[in-house]
Amino acid sequence: MNLFLAIDEEGGERLPLASANGYEAQQVPSQLGDADAAGSSAGKIGSYMATNGLNMNFGPTADIAYGDNADNDTYAFGSESATVGDCVAAQVSSYNGAGINSVAKSFPGKGKATTDSATGMLWMTDKLEDLEASDFVPYKKAIEAGVPAVMMGNVICQSVTGEETTPCSTSAGAVNYFILSYLPKSLITVLCSFFSDLFIAESRVRVSIFLMVF
Repeated sequence: MNLFLAIDEEGGERLPLASANGYEAQQVPSQLGDADAAGSSAGKIGSYMATNGLNMNFGPTADIAYGDNADNDTYAFGSESATVGDCVAAQVSSYNGAGINSVAKSFPGKGKATTDSATGMLWMTDKLEDLEASDFVPYKKAIEAGVPAVMMGNVICQSVTGEETTPCSTSAGAVNYFILSYLPKSLITVLCSFFSDLFIAESRVRVSIFLMVF
């Protein structure tokens, strides 16, 4: 069994390891501009992570910036799905090269999500076919680049889960959709078997589930 020693080290204010040890501060993803810069940034982060004995990073963020969420837009690579996908893939490749397990997050994305004032939960009401053509593109490219893990987000998205009040992070429907749609068929049986006994949490429990895809 692999032991994962993880941190959220993405750039900007999310640089706890660099800040504590004097490493070069990397820019926030929104300021990197293109895939080359994104890959270079991840390579530097991955290098000093490995030096410090860490092997998993809770990034890259695979969200798309739609201009409505300041925090999300800061840590998104851009407003175009293709650009974001290329940057995410570049970072995944760089982390792989440094021996770091990256985690693409947080499916199905938060770019179009709005906050419910009563529950505080994030909601998305987009049709599945629209999400597949936009917000899901970076996750497809992350898988193609060899990302070893994907984080399921605390977002209620009925078109993905098939449920009105269950966030993707605790939804078997969301995980099954992702597995069947994006993972290599050779992994489907094993993963479905593993996750069939996993989803026992109440919908109100705010946790994140990871899909390990290696």
